[in-house]
Order: sequence, then structure tokens, then C-alpha cells
Amino acid sequence: MEDREKQIPAPKSWITFEDLCHCLFKAIWGDPFAQKNGRSGQPQHGVDVFGSPGGDYAIYQGVQCKGKDTQYGAKPSVKELECEISKAECFEPSLQHWIFATTAPVDGALQEVARNISAVRKKEGRFTVSVFGWGQIESLLCEKKEVLQAFYPEHGFDFAKLLEGVQAMPHGSEVRELLDMSKQAQDDSARLCLAQPTWQPVVFGEGRDLGPALMGRPLGPEDAAACPKLQETDVAVAELLRAFSARIVGEPGAGKSLCAYQAAKQFAELGWHIVRLSDPRADVINLRLPDVQHKTLFLVDDAHLTKPDVLRTAEEAAGPNRLLLSTHNAVEHDASFRGSIIIDAKRAVRTIAEALRSARDRTLEVVRRVDNQIGDQLHDTALEDRIDQAEQEALLPWQFCFILGGGWRRAKEAADTARAGNADIALAGVAIRQLASRDARPSLAELTAILDVGGLDVALVQRSVELLIRHRLLIGSHDLRCPHQKFASVVLAQILKAQNTESRESVGRMLRHVVADAMFPIAGLRLLLHELSFAGEGRQFTYLIPEQALKPLVERCWRASDPEEITFASLLLSELGAYGQSWPQVLLIGHEETVASWISAPLEPSGYGLARLLHAVHNKDQELAAALVNAADPHAVAAAISAVTPKTAYHLGELLSALKAGQDTPWSRAFLSSLDRQKLIDFATEWPVSEPAGAFANFCKAMAWPDEILALDMVEKFVPIAQKLLADDPIPAFRDLDDIAWHVLRMFDPLGIYVGRLAPKPRQRELAAKLLRAIKPSRLAAQLSASRIREFQHTSFLLAFMARAVPAKFRSTVALMDWTRIAETIGQNWRNLPHEAEVLIGVAYGAKPSRKMLAELISANLHRIEAFPPRLVMVAPTAAYQHVAHGRQIRLNQHDHVDWRFGTGVVSYFANDYPDLLEFVLAPSEAATGRVLSNAHPSWYNEAADYISVIAGTAPQILQRILDSVDVVGAEKGWAAALAHGGGPRKTVALLVQSSFGRTDELGALAQRLRARFPKSSNPVVDTK
Repeated sequence: MEDREKQIPAPKSWITFEDLCHCLFKAIWGDPFAQKNGRSGQPQHGVDVFGSPGGDYAIYQGVQCKGKDTQYGAKPSVKELECEISKAECFEPSLQHWIFATTAPVDGALQEVARNISAVRKKEGRFTVSVFGWGQIESLLCEKKEVLQAFYPEHGFDFAKLLEGVQAMPHGSEVRELLDMSKQAQDDSARLCLAQPTWQPVVFGEGRDLGPALMGRPLGPEDAAACPKLQETDVAVAELLRAFSARIVGEPGAGKSLCAYQAAKQFAELGWHIVRLSDPRADVINLRLPDVQHKTLFLVDDAHLTKPDVLRTAEEAAGPNRLLLSTHNAVEHDASFRGSIIIDAKRAVRTIAEALRSARDRTLEVVRRVDNQIGDQLHDTALEDRIDQAEQEALLPWQFCFILGGGWRRAKEAADTARAGNADIALAGVAIRQLASRDARPSLAELTAILDVGGLDVALVQRSVELLIRHRLLIGSHDLRCPHQKFASVVLAQILKAQNTESRESVGRMLRHVVADAMFPIAGLRLLLHELSFAGEGRQFTYLIPEQALKPLVERCWRASDPEEITFASLLLSELGAYGQSWPQVLLIGHEETVASWISAPLEPSGYGLARLLHAVHNKDQELAAALVNAADPHAVAAAISAVTPKTAYHLGELLSALKAGQDTPWSRAFLSSLDRQKLIDFATEWPVSEPAGAFANFCKAMAWPDEILALDMVEKFVPIAQKLLADDPIPAFRDLDDIAWHVLRMFDPLGIYVGRLAPKPRQRELAAKLLRAIKPSRLAAQLSASRIREFQHTSFLLAFMARAVPAKFRSTVALMDWTRIAETIGQNWRNLPHEAEVLIGVAYGAKPSRKMLAELISANLHRIEAFPPRLVMVAPTAAYQHVAHGRQIRLNQHDHVDWRFGTGVVSYFANDYPDLLEFVLAPSEAATGRVLSNAHPSWYNEAADYISVIAGTAPQILQRILDSVDVVGAEKGWAAALAHGGGPRKTVALLVQSSFGRTDELGALAQRLRARFPKSSNPVVDTK
């Protein structure tokens, strides 16, 4: 049948209709760069699609797409036509011709009106007008078969061309006869195989856990009990009891099979026999099994593959003792058959999330098996946060499991699977579009357009999409995205790593095409460029988008006007150093006024992006960064800062920190003199308890450098709010407020930077004590004792702050804490104690009355410890001696670092009390220490002097063995740099040179060269105290 004789249905979705018009008119115009106008939510001036016939770009034509629900007789009106023409007058540049395209049937009267309007407009020199109903669009589709195939693959098959090719083959009649014979043989074989169904018994057994679901495996009867029970399960059971048969319908991955097995399990527990059909394509489904005498539930999974009449006949044979339950895939749920049970995928997601939260410990155990970055350690992702993320983002239960199990961490395996099926370039295109579009759903036509740039024809796109859906690397046929945006980022990097130069260039063409497409938002393109810059090693793939290809995008950035666009334009501009050597000078010079205008009117949330841009420029060119700030209006910036609100506090704080307003410059003086101090103090006084306190703390931290007195005045007004927050929920509250404790009050100083003239003054000490006034030691002790390991760091920070600000409350709190509970929270982590647990015990050790108790705590858990932390040797030396005496180690080195500070104490303790154990203590770390002392950067030597000195004084033979492990090539650079650097590095290396000077090997020769080159600084300074 000719395509023109077929009835092609109009798209139901206006989005699909717009996609179709985009592809169709791109082909008609012969303009590969024809585009959709703007993005959803932006004014489109009566034009949805525009392009230039012939691609000469001297003239433009436009199309307005109007979907109409013809089922209810909807059709476009003359008024609607005139309204859209009026809108199209605003399109720039002016159009030559404008088309009103609709899914409604052809309307002769409306076309006549359009012709008359067009004739008048042509005389006036304005664009002409046409109206296309669905009939005309059908005809155009039949002329553009590539578009027809993309949107209607069932109609796009060119049978005439295929027949012509077959008939042109040598001995064509023989080939046709052979094909007929082969088909007949296949049909006969299929009938023999499928004539009688094979029923397999279903055994539920003891059940599995969530592991298979998290890994995306097909679920079976063993998973019925492990997975949370779906609400539709009880509905299915009730329907079976009432009507003897039921259909469960849902999208792929919605949980249909799981629901069916959960329902079947309920019948099995009542003594029913459960069987399932081995192949749903059976020609006959017989429910009367001669060898089965008891009640049976028959299960047909994937029944959408069963012939409708076969399934209907089987359902009619069901009865009180023979129940039939079937599952059916459906992208658009069809509940027209009475008894269909529709799986509500989003409700299923919520059900699963709630059930997993209620069984936290069991859930965590399973989830950690597939993603060991979920847990309670400091840098782990909290299980609760991951469940929340999965519930919020997943549309289907399988996607929920993908996110919960960190499916992106298995991106390499996914890329390998796609490559094995020749679908990796297609997956790369999907990932590129997903990142660039900010996770928007693409139509098949939109995806095909990008993949066409990558060199994939329509047939390969179809095959690739089917394979990717089958392997759950795409959500489904209705949603052609990767299951998570993070997965898109990681899998793109894995695909690029595996390509050769030619295929990598295919991905490069898609990248360049997307970056040049104004349809994609700047925010999405910034994300794409950001992720690409971290793919591979050392910006390995940024060459795929050269500087020249970025010019149109950069020009778009300079045209940004609304606050969100300015934010992401700034972020994008700040990161373009990864894509060229001319950044930032060539990029920014000439645009200082634009940046200045953005700074002068920092609408929320642009301050965050502008701060990133200014910091990035400052790191490369301080004069240029200063010029950008100086070009801004200091009075306008001060007015914006003074008008801060809880909603804008964070982004304005970020901008304020980047302005370097604490420097004594004319701009800074003008800025500070224009600040409305009373307004800012009122802002602090009126801060709502419900708003995140961290935003206020961040703002105060930024203000403390240019105007410390004002920052302290603001903190003083904020004290009552801070007191309530710290009393109610101290750990998260202090996490939010630690910027105030650290950088404004300077009473919490983990890095030791606020000393000397920067040390806290009486007012700062007084305010710190006020912040903690409402805290009750007994209540706080109970709250801190309930901390998880991930909260230990901020528990330690709060205690350290208390130790300086309210030492009596600190001592009382430590004494009242339930350290047995804390020890159990640490649990198996005693084996190799996490840093945050070690620090917590170390900070608590500052409370002298509790020291004996803490030493006993360590002794009580000594049997759990394998690697004894050096810090805890200071807390419980007796336990440490006992630990070593039993043949176990002190953890002097870990992760390519040596604990110089506490290691010095370890050597001193053992040298004084058990010198015969010192060799055993130091031997395991000798080689690692030698490697660290071979580094080329002087920072590696900053704190090592005391450690080297105490070993040289107590066990010089061990120091020589450490020096045996030093790499002379690395040391030549590092030791020389340290001697030139001065300070701590010089002090360390002077000791190393002194200790190596008498050696007769290459290290000894190096020591002699360095002594000659640095005769003064290579000699250790003798401490005469």
C-alpha cells in the first residue's frame, strides 16, 4: 500500500507534534540548523519552529504548531489565527513566510481566510501566511520518509524499495521460494513447541534480600518477601477471589512481576499450588492439568506477548479452584478490560521508600553491599539522604533501586554492555543531551537529530534505543533518558575512554553540535562542560570542544539578563580555563562593564556564580579581578548588600567574600561608607528560626573581614536565635553556625590560624559564652551520646568550642556522656578507628576529670583494635604498650601520610618506657616514611622535624633504614625546594641532610651537594633552651 493511502494518526501530545514539525520542516527547508524557538516557558512570538530555506540565512520562515483534540471536534478559529499572526510580527528577524500547522483536519474556510490575509500582507511587504491541516502534513510526511520513519516506524518502511531490491537479486524467485519454505518451517516448529504450554512450579523458599533489585536483576518468587509489599498486591488478591482472574498492568520496571509474586505468595501460604507459564507466546493455555488435584494459581508473566484470544479463553476457564493472574507491559495504561489492576509506579516508589526507612539497619547492610559509599562514616552518603533522593527523582521502582544502589558507580560495566551491542555512541548522545538539557525528556526525533550528527542512521538509532532500554540504561520507550543524571555524566566519561580516535570524534561532533544549539539552557551546557572537564585524566577530553567552538556560547553568556542565566553564565565563564590557554584575559577583557553591571545589581541567586567567577579570575590574574570589581558601582553594591534577606543571605555572602572589600582601596572605602549598618543589624535581629542558620553564618563570615565590628554587632543580635538552635538540636545547629564560631568569634580554630594579633578579643570571648548559655550539660550529653559516626566530627567541633568558651560546661558534658554507647556506635570500626572517632576521644581527653574513664574505655575495647591510632597512645599509653606486646601495630602511617605530630609522642613514650619495643613499633612504617620523605613539594616536610629528631636521638639505626627507602630523584627536588622554602620544611630537611651526610651512597652524595649549595640552611638549628 502506498504511504499516501495509509491513515497516519496525528500525535496526541502537542510536544510530540512540535517535535514532528521541527524535523519535518527542517527537511523541507533543507536547513540542518532549523531550531525550535526558545524553550518551554519563554515567550515564542507566535513561532515554534524557524529556519532558512536552502540554509542561506538571508530569509527565515516560521511555523506555529497547534495540537487540537479532534475527538471532541476541536478546530482552530479565525480569531486564533489572527492572534498568532499578530504575535509572529514580533519575531526577529522578520519572517518571509509563516505557517499555521495544526493536527485538526483541513479546514477550507480557514484556508481561504489565510489566503486573503496573505495577499494583503504581501502587498504591504509583510510575511505571507499558510494554514496546514493534518491532511497536508500527512502528505509532506510521505515525501520525507526519513521523518515518517522516525515518528511512525510502522508506516515509514519503504516496501517498494525493498521489493525492487529483492527482485533485482539473481534468481529472485528461488530466493523468495526459499524464504517461504523457511518461514513455513519456523511456523511449524513454533506450533509444535507452543501448542501445549509448559507450567513450571513456583517455590518461594526462604527468600533473598534487596541485592538483586538494587543491581537491576529480574525479580522472581524468591524476591516476593524481600521487597516491600506493593499496595496493588492486596487488590490483586481480592480481584482473584471475586472474579477468578486478574490482569496487572504497568510500565516496564513498575513492579508488575513483583506484585504478581507477592499476591501468589499469599495464596501459597494458604496451601495453593502456584505454577507459571514457561513461554507466554503459547498457542493454548490449558488450566485443566490432569496431574494437579488441588487448588492452583496459574501465573502468566509478560502476558502482553500472549495472543489476546488465547488469554481470554484461559481467563474464561478460570474458576474457584483455578485462578489465573497475568502481567502486562503498557506504556500508556489500558484499563479498558474489566479487572485490570494498574500499577501506580510513583506510589510504588513511595511505598518502597517508606518500608526501607522503617528497616534502616537491614536496608543499610544490603545497600552497602552494592555501594560502599553509603553509610555512617564522615564522608559517606547518609542512607536517609539516598532514599530521599531516590524517592524524589525516580519515576519507576527499578529507577528507585538504581539510584538507591548508586548505579552510576557501575558505569564502566554499563558502557561495556552498550559497546558490545554497538550502542555506546547512542548512549553517549543520550548522556550529552540529558546533561545539556538539565535532565529534560527528549523525544525520539530530538534524540535522532543529535545521533545523526554522530553518524548514526535511523535504523541504528532504533536498534540502539531498544538495546539500551532492554538493559535498563534508558528509563523506557516513553522516557529516553539515562536513569539518573549522575549516571549520564559518569557513563559519558567511560564511553570516551574506550573509544578510538575516529569514534571519539563522533562523540565530539555531538558535543560541538549541542554546545552551539541555543535551544539548550546555559545552565545545562555549563553542567555538560563541567563534567567533561573532569572526564578522564587531566582534562583528557576537553580538546573535543576547542575554543573556537565555544565562541557562540560565550556570546550567549554575555547576553545573559535574568538572575539565573547570569548565575550559570558566570559559572560557565569561570570554568573555561579548562578549554583553552587564553583564559581569562582574552575572554574577559572588553567585557568588564558587563561583569560590573552584574555585580552592581546582584539579584538572587547570581551572587554565587559571580563569586566563583571573581575567585577564579583572582587566582589567575589579581589585577584583572580587581579591575572587574572596581568597574562596579560601590554604592549600588552596598545598597544590595544592605537589603539582604534570609532568602538572599547565602548568595550575597558569597559575593561579599569575593569582592575583597577588606582591602584598603578607594572602592572598598566607598562601599563600606555606603553600607546601611542599622538595616543589617535589624536583619540579624529579625532572622526567622525556620530559615537555615548557615546562610546567616556565611554572610557574617564574609562581613567580618571588611567590617569586624559590624559582624560582631550582627552576631550579638542573633544570639537568642543561636541559643535556641543549639539547645534544641546541637549537632546540626553547630554545623550551621561553625563559621561564626570560627571566623567571626575565632574561638573555634582547628587550623590554628587565629593567633597573635588575630587571637580572639574579650568581646569575642564574651559572645562565644553567650551562644552556649542555654545549653544544659545533662541534656547535651545525651544528645551527643546518640551521635552517629558521621556526626562525630561536628560533635568534636562543638566540644572543642565549648572547651575554650565555657570550660566548666565542657568538663561536665564530657563526664555525663554515655561513652559505652559511643563505643558500640563505633562498633566494628574499632578495628581501624576512623579519624573522626579518634578526634572525638582526643577532644574529650581535654577534660582532665574524664581522662581515666577514657583510658579505661580504650582498654575495654582493646581486643577490637588492630591498628592502634597514635593519638590514642597519648590517651591510653598502657593500653598501647599492651597492644604492641601482643604483636599488633601502632598506625603511624595511613593513606601515604605519616602522623608526624602524634608519631613523635609515640616514639618518645616507647623510648622512655619500653625501648625494647621501639624497633617493632617503627619497622612497619619505615618504607612508607621513606616514600613520604621523597616527595618533590616542600609542604610534605612541614611538620616532620620533631619526628625525625626524636628517632635520630633514640633509634638512629631506624632512621638510617628509613633513609634507605628514600628515592633520591624525588628527594633532590623536594629537599632543595624545602631548604629554599624555609620554616618547617627547611628544619626537617636540614635534619635529613645531617643524618645522610656520612652515607657513601647516592643519598649521601645528595646530602653533600645540598650542604654545598645551602651551607647555612642545611645545618640543623641547635635548640639552646
